[in-house]
Amino acid sequence: MPRFLFQKQIWQEIGYAEIAQVLRDLGIHYAEASIIPFTDHLDPEPEEAPDHVFGSGRLVDIARSRGWRTFASFAPVEDCYPPEAWLNGDGRRVLAGDLGAELADRPEAFVKPFREKLFTGGVLRREDFRAKGLDGCFQIGSTGDLGTEPLWVAAPKRVASEQRFFVVDGIVVTGSRYRFGGQVAYGDPDPAARDWLRELIAACGAPDICFTADVAVTLDGSHRLVELNNVNSAGFYACDKRARLSARCWRPGEMARSPDRKWRGGRATERDRSSVVRRLSCRMPMRMRSQ
Repeated sequence: MPRFLFQKQIWQEIGYAEIAQVLRDLGIHYAEASIIPFTDHLDPEPEEAPDHVFGSGRLVDIARSRGWRTFASFAPVEDCYPPEAWLNGDGRRVLAGDLGAELADRPEAFVKPFREKLFTGGVLRREDFRAKGLDGCFQIGSTGDLGTEPLWVAAPKRVASEQRFFVVDGIVVTGSRYRFGGQVAYGDPDPAARDWLRELIAACGAPDICFTADVAVTLDGSHRLVELNNVNSAGFYACDKRARLSARCWRPGEMARSPDRKWRGGRATERDRSSVVRRLSCRMPMRMRSQ
């Protein structure tokens, strides 16, 4: 039985050959499959359920419909961490059909869907939206009615860098910078961002046994969560793939949690969580905060 099932078509990203080699070095069997277009079928179909899947949000949906093990998915902003911890914590939930009214009083807004992988969140300009609509601006390619799709809408933010961290059992096991100065740039993550995330998790807990957290370094040197991601479909970037794939949650017999299981609390109470972010911000070196 394959321990890992990878989706064939998506592996154009950095380091796939390295991922495969690490799995072979660790003695972990893996298989590949494609999703047959317009169906829920795989080619080839695995003879037995795999322990773990990696691929698109569509593959994760198929895995869940078959009762295979997957990790949790997340909303654009989750209440497991206080609003002050989030880069877009000042936003609100808006239906796609009401987006025009939402943009009436602002020239642009950051928009991210609640439905996983419907489109990649980004800044939407009012004039572009009026000319092309939501589908045209984000190239969704949907044939259905998007009007009832819930979106998270917030003021756009400028950041210095963004990095992704893989978290297992509340421990940050590896990370990678993926954006610097507004451009794609893979490399070592910001060490202070790693420390900030560790302290946040230590104080507030973790939303699943395994997940990814994207952390931004803002222009004033503070740190904020960009998003949490389902680890079954999160890109590796330049992470330490051996550390990532050696983590305890991938061992035989370690159950991934179901998508509807919630918060794994830390030391802090609900009342304390907002103060955690303020404390971490205040503890940042003044040199960093003033940049």
